[in-house]
Amino acid sequence: MSDLPAYINDPDAIVTASFDGQAELVRQLLIAGISPDTADEYGSTGLHEAAKQGNSLIAQVFIEAKADINRKDKDGNTPLDLALYYDHSHVVQLLTHMGAKKTEGASPIQRREDEINKGFEAKNAVERLLSLLETNKKSDQDHGSTGAQN
Repeated sequence: MSDLPAYINDPDAIVTASFDGQAELVRQLLIAGISPDTADEYGSTGLHEAAKQGNSLIAQVFIEAKADINRKDKDGNTPLDLALYYDHSHVVQLLTHMGAKKTEGASPIQRREDEINKGFEAKNAVERLLSLLETNKKSDQDHGSTGAQN
């Protein structure tokens, strides 16, 4: 393992290596005894990162190392939830073939996106309402200034 990355001594180096797509480094860290279920500060494991990135090779490395395929991150997402959300069908197939379970109903990441979208919809509705009110106010002023006086 020459030219090791700066993060190699971090406690979650295997997660970062997975995020970076460094399959060989992930293998070497596992051989060195690093747990395949090592998580970062957000509860994401290397398998979560492989699922997010759509990296089926690294996902397979973690599965072969007996990573917990149903482990949830701090938001409650499993690797399968993330692979589904990011539309990485090859990782979805791999995980489901190995028995991974999807979160019942909408996954936490999907629920968060739905909440964000609802917020944008509400913001847009308020902006439309304010625009209509401004248009009506201007129209009333125009009609009031041109109307007949008694």
